Amino acid sequence: MATMHTLNTLSEFLLQAKTQFRVYDMGRKISKISTDDFMQFESAQRPYPAPLQRHAQFAITFWNKNENNQHYLWFLKFPLDEQGLLIQGTRNVFLNMVVESLGLMLEKTPSEEQQEQLATNPYVFKPSTDKVAMLNAVINRDFIRPESKYYPTAHNYFANKLGFEQWQEVGVQGICDIAARLDRDNNAQHVAAALPKLPTEPLYSLCLALEHETLPTAISEAIATLISQEAALATPNDVRLSMLIRALSSAPAQGLRTDLYPALFKHNDISQTIVALAGRCWHDLDDEARLLAFFEAAVQQQQGQELFIYLFSDLVAIPSLRNNVLAMLRNPNRTNTLGSAIGLLFRQQRSKA
Repeated sequence: MATMHTLNTLSEFLLQAKTQFRVYDMGRKISKISTDDFMQFESAQRPYPAPLQRHAQFAITFWNKNENNQHYLWFLKFPLDEQGLLIQGTRNVFLNMVVESLGLMLEKTPSEEQQEQLATNPYVFKPSTDKVAMLNAVINRDFIRPESKYYPTAHNYFANKLGFEQWQEVGVQGICDIAARLDRDNNAQHVAAALPKLPTEPLYSLCLALEHETLPTAISEAIATLISQEAALATPNDVRLSMLIRALSSAPAQGLRTDLYPALFKHNDISQTIVALAGRCWHDLDDEARLLAFFEAAVQQQQGQELFIYLFSDLVAIPSLRNNVLAMLRNPNRTNTLGSAIGLLFRQQRSKA
């Protein structure tokens, strides 16, 4: 039998425990991580693709098909080094704590005491309620399991059979089920038609679900229209804009988003939208000119220098953006305002050295 001394990774632990498992990124977006990619990440052969504030945040669902096929779920968060690679010692600490709590086999449902021990593990984290609901919807879809009991009400709501003001009975889980099943039951058509008419609360819940799913054209265009209308206002609603940007982040047509950015970047009171853009639309910032325009917009916001430092720290840790973000520091076309923020960044880094 394997011992802790011969177990080097989470993958090895789960496999020797005779479980099957699947991994989902839980940081910027909920997305499946292939087993091969996860194993390479665990062995520090490849960086985590989309770290959030220099951490890998992911969910592992695992099950033993020879037992009751019940799925278990871990939410884990590990620090990364400057290259986005796993700091393996932290994973080893987690593994040791798990083995001490559960042993080397995962055949039985953890006792209440064991669950409490796992909950106090420093590398276990609790995602937001909306993310847990969306992950549940994604897992049910991926494993061809029924949607939740909240789905029928949500379906009728977006089909406008209840009236859009009657949103109080629509559960977040039901909205997530709709987002995970846009290709079923005319859900895509219903959502696209409903978007301009939704009250604030269901609109925001829908946006938080849609950000994790590839959007059909009709929904993408409906969201883009709402963003354009909001951005045209003298004082746009920052929270509303940020939610809509998050929803549009998964639209396949990149140009649909990037065409909106110049109108957004004219405003100096949309800091939440700027943060949302970095958090969910980071893949749009691989263009040098667009990245510079983004940081110029950031420093124009209230507390712009502090916002710049936060965003720089976040984006420079993304492997696909790192070189461009570092090159931006030396861009001769930057404004004096951005230059001042960069100077503050350097001073802070020197003070920590």
